Amino acid sequence: MAEIAALSLASNIIQVVSFGGAVLARFESFQSKTGDLPESFQHIKNKLPILILRLKQTQEAARDGRISTDEEAALKPMLKGCWKEIKLLEEVIAKAMPKPGESGIRKGFRAVGSLRYDARIEKMAKAIDGYVNYFALSAISTTTTEPRVPPPRGTTCLFPRDPHFVERTVLAEILAKRKPSSRLALVGLGGVGKSQIVNEYAHRIRDQFEETWVFWVYAGSLATFENDYRRIAEMVGAVGWDDKAVNIAKLVHSWLSNEANGNWVMIIDNADDIDVFTATPSNSTEASTGTGLAPDSGTVSQLIDFIPNSRNGSIVITSRNRDVAFHLTCSYPHILSVEPMDEAEAMTLLNSKLVGTHPHDDMIELLNVLDYMPLAISQAAAAISKMLPRVTVASYTEELKKGDAERSKLLEADLREAGRDRGRSNSIVTTWHITFQYVRRTKPSAARLLSLMCLFNRQGIPETLLVGQYEHSLIASYTKPKSKLASWGRLRKHIRRKGNQIGRNNEKEPFNYNFDDDWQILTDFSLIRTHVDGHHFDMHRLVQITTKKWLDIQAELHLWKEKFIILMNESYPCLNNLLPHALAAVPYRPPSGIPLQVWGHLLYKLAEHSMTQSAFNTAGDMYQAAFEAYEATLGVDNPRTLLSAREVAYVLSIQENNSLSETLHRRVLQARQTVLGLDHPDTLSSMEDVGYVLIKQGKFEEGDAIKLQALRIRERVFGSDVKTTQDSMGVISLDLMCHGRYKDAEEMFLRENAARNKTAPLDFDDEWCQSMSGLGFVCQSRGKLKEAELLFRQVLDALEKAFLLGQGSKTQYIETSGLLAKVLQQQQRYAEAEGLYQRALDGYIKYDFKIRETLSMMGQFAEVLEMLGKVEEVKALCRKAAEGWEKIEDDDDDHDTIVPVYFLAGLFYKHEMFEEALPLYQRSLIGSEKLLGSGHEDTTQFINDYQKCEEMLALHNKAISTSNLGEPPVVEEHADSEQKQRKNGKEVEVGVMKAEEEESEEQAVDSRGGKSGTETVSMKIGTEHLNLSRAYINEMHQNAVDRDEEDMVPAITQRIALLA
Repeated sequence: MAEIAALSLASNIIQVVSFGGAVLARFESFQSKTGDLPESFQHIKNKLPILILRLKQTQEAARDGRISTDEEAALKPMLKGCWKEIKLLEEVIAKAMPKPGESGIRKGFRAVGSLRYDARIEKMAKAIDGYVNYFALSAISTTTTEPRVPPPRGTTCLFPRDPHFVERTVLAEILAKRKPSSRLALVGLGGVGKSQIVNEYAHRIRDQFEETWVFWVYAGSLATFENDYRRIAEMVGAVGWDDKAVNIAKLVHSWLSNEANGNWVMIIDNADDIDVFTATPSNSTEASTGTGLAPDSGTVSQLIDFIPNSRNGSIVITSRNRDVAFHLTCSYPHILSVEPMDEAEAMTLLNSKLVGTHPHDDMIELLNVLDYMPLAISQAAAAISKMLPRVTVASYTEELKKGDAERSKLLEADLREAGRDRGRSNSIVTTWHITFQYVRRTKPSAARLLSLMCLFNRQGIPETLLVGQYEHSLIASYTKPKSKLASWGRLRKHIRRKGNQIGRNNEKEPFNYNFDDDWQILTDFSLIRTHVDGHHFDMHRLVQITTKKWLDIQAELHLWKEKFIILMNESYPCLNNLLPHALAAVPYRPPSGIPLQVWGHLLYKLAEHSMTQSAFNTAGDMYQAAFEAYEATLGVDNPRTLLSAREVAYVLSIQENNSLSETLHRRVLQARQTVLGLDHPDTLSSMEDVGYVLIKQGKFEEGDAIKLQALRIRERVFGSDVKTTQDSMGVISLDLMCHGRYKDAEEMFLRENAARNKTAPLDFDDEWCQSMSGLGFVCQSRGKLKEAELLFRQVLDALEKAFLLGQGSKTQYIETSGLLAKVLQQQQRYAEAEGLYQRALDGYIKYDFKIRETLSMMGQFAEVLEMLGKVEEVKALCRKAAEGWEKIEDDDDDHDTIVPVYFLAGLFYKHEMFEEALPLYQRSLIGSEKLLGSGHEDTTQFINDYQKCEEMLALHNKAISTSNLGEPPVVEEHADSEQKQRKNGKEVEVGVMKAEEEESEEQAVDSRGGKSGTETVSMKIGTEHLNLSRAYINEMHQNAVDRDEEDMVPAITQRIALLA
C-alpha cells in the first residue's frame, strides 16, 4: 500500500477503480460462458459496480478541488481498506473459479471447493457494502446540485427479460430496419421463438432509449387486444381510459398519433387471426374505409384502422399467418421469417437450460429429434434436468424415438387443427406428450391444474379462479365411459388401467396439494408463463391444444369442460377482466343435463353484454344458443326458455327481421298464455311485444289494438296505480301521437297523468314529468297552446324543485325549455321565448346534445330574434349554424337535416345574404331529391327556391360589379306590375317571388296562435319526415272527419312538421 499512499487521492482512486474493474470483468466473462454464478459470487458482483461508481464520484470531487486536505486524509485509509478487500476477492476468484482449458473433472473439484469460500465472500460483501455507503455519503457532501433527470417512460411488457436468451440473426435485422413509422412482422411456426425475440427487442429498446415508451399488445382476440389497449391508456393517463363506454381503440390511437407524447415502440404479439383485425371495436360508431380517406357509405370501422402509423412510433408484429402479417405491414419486404435455430444456437440454448454435463454427440442427436425448435428444446431440457440422474439426454432421446403408430396419428391430428404443416415432424407435440405423462405420474395435482388451465383463454389466466378448483375428488368420483371407437380399444383400456392405478396411488392426496408447488412444476416445464404481477398466467397455443387432446384420450375432457362452465357461470361478470375467459366457454356446449342448463345461463349473460356493446349479431346467436339449451333441459314452456326466446325475437326486430320476430313473439305469447294465463304480467308483456313488432311493420291499427287490449287487462287485474300499468299508458300515448291520433293520445296521456298523480312520490317523480311533457306536446299538436304552456311550466317548476334535492334530469329540463319556447313563439310572445331559447341552446351545447338537434335549435332561435328585429344577432347565429351544417357530411341527410337547413336558407335569403343561402338551398334540394324523388312537390319547391336564389345572387353580384365601375345599377321599377330582369337570356320573375312571400306571410297566422312563414313550409316537409305519403294525410283527414275532428286537420298537419 506504500505505492498508493505516495500518490494523490485521485491517483489512488484510479488504481482501485482499475483493479476493481478487472475483477468485475472476470466475473462477467465467467458468467457469459457458464450462464450463471454461485449465489454468493453473484451478490458481490452486483455490489462492485456501485462501489466503482461511488469511487469515481469521489475522484471527480478531488479533481475539481471540492475535497479539503482534512477530508483527503480521512479518505485515504478507507481507500486502502477498499483496495485490500478487492485484492482478497481476486485471490478467492483465482482459487475457486475454473480457468480456461481445465477439464470437466477439474472444474467439478473447483465447484465443490468453492463452497468453503462462501463465508469469506459474504464477509467481503459486507465490507464492500460499508465502503459503498461511506463513499456515497462523501459524494453527497461534495457534489453540487445537478439538474434532475426526468423519469424514464413506462412499459406494458408483460414478461421479464429471459437470462437464457440466445442471440438470433433476425433480432439484428429488426434493430437495423427500425425506423420512424416502420412496421415489421416476424412470421413463423408456433414455438419457434418469435415472442422471445420481440421480448428481448423490447428490453433492449428500454435499455438504450429510456425516453421511449414500450407497449405490448396481445392480439389473440378482440377482447384481449382491447384489454391491452386499455392498459396502455391507463399507463399514459389518457383521459377516459376507465370509462367502459369509451371506444378504447380510438382513444389509444389518438394518443399514439400525437407526436407531442414522445417516441414509442409497440409489440403486437400473436396476430394470427385476420378476423380480429377486421372486427368492429367495442363502442365504435365511426365509419371508415381503413385507408385514412373519406369513408364510403355503409362501411364501418375495423380494429386495423386503430393501429397507429405515426412518425414517432414503430411496430413489430409476431404472427403465424403470413397473410395477416401482410395486411398489417402492407409490405412483403417488411415480413421477416423466423426459422428454427441453427445447430450452434440450439446447442447454446440447450446448454443454458440443462443441468450438468452431457456428451456432445448425445446432445446433437436430441436437437435433431427436436428439429431445433426452441420451445421443444426448453421443455426437453426441463424434463431431463428434473429427472436427473434417472434420465439422461440419451435415454430421453430414445423415449422420443419410441412412440407407437396410434399415438403419432392422434397427435398429428392435433397439429392439423392448429394449422401446422403436415410435412414437418411432430417433435414438439411428442415432447409435450412425454412431459404430460411425467407430470401426471409425479405430481397429479399439477396435471389437474394444467387440465383446468387449458380451457381458459390462453392469455391472462387469473390465479383467483384456479386455487381450490382442481381437487382430486373431481377425477376420483368419475367413472370413465367405454370408448365407441373399436380401433382405440386396447389403447384406451391401457390408459384407463393406468388412470385407475394413479387414482389408487393418490387416494390420500385430495387435501394434500399446494398451488404454489403445482405452479412451479408447470413453470419448470415451460408449460405456462407467469406475468410480472405473479398472479396471471399464459399458455402457448399448442400446449393448450395438446393438453385438451391428452384429456380427450383419457375420456376426461368433457368433465373438465363442465367444471370450467360452472366456474365461469359463478364468476362472470362478478370479477373483472373475465370476458375473454367466459367467451372461451362458448364452444364447450355439454350434451345434456344440468351442465347444459348452466351453459345456457352463461351464454344468456354473455348475450346481455353483447347487447350493451351493440354487437347484435353476436347477441342474437348467444340468445339462440341459450334458448336451445333451456328448451332441451327445462322444456319449451319453461319461463327461462320463453324469456330467452323473447330476447331472440327482440334482437331480430333490431336487425329489421320483423316478420320472423313477430312469429317468435307470437309463439312466446301463445305459450305464456297457455301456461301462465292471459292475466299474468309476462303474458301481457308478450302481448305488448307483438304490438311493438306489428307497429314496426306499419300495421298501426293492429299493433295499437293489441297494446290497448293488454292495457285494459292490466287495469282490470292490477289497477292503474301500478307502475307497469302507468308505463304501458305512456308507451301507448306516444304510439298514438306518432300515428297522428292526437285526440286519443291526449286522452291516454290524461289517464296516465291522473294515475301517476295518485301514486307520485312527495318529493319528485320522473315518470310524472315525462307524462306531463308528453301531454303538453299533444296539446301543442292540437293547437291548445295555453294548455301546453301550462303543462310545460309545471314540468319546469317540478324539475327546479327536484334540483334542490339533488334529483331530476338536466337534459329533460333543457328539452322542456325548448318546447315551452316554441309554444310562446307560436303565441307571438317573442320576448319571453327569447330567454327560453337561449337557455335551451346553452344547455344543448353544454350537455353535448346531438349536433343536428343543436343546429335546429339555432334556427328556431334565429326566427324569434328575427321577429324582435335583432338583425345582427340573427345574422351571427345563422352564420354559426351554417358553419355547423358544413361540418356534417351530407351523405346521411334526412328530414331532420333538410327542414332546418331549408329554414336557415330562408333566413339568409330574407336578409339578401344570397351567397350564404345558395349552398343551403342546394343541400336541401339534393336531400329532397334523394329521399322524396325529383317529381315530389317539395322537391319542385326546393328547385324553384334554389333557382331564384341563384338568379338573385347573380343580379346582386352584377349590381356590385356595375357599382365598382362607377355606373349606377339599372333596375326597372313598376309600382303595381311585375318586375323582370334578364341574365344570359333567362327571365327572373322578381315580382312573383315578392307575391309568393306576401302570400306565405298571410298564411302564417292561425286562429290558435301565430306561426312564421318557415313553419308553413315545414308542414310539407314534416309530413315526409314521418314517412307519411299524401294519401296517408288524406286518410288521416277522413279519420278526423269520422271522429268529428274536421277542425283538427290543419293542426294535425302542422304538428307532423313539428315532430320532424
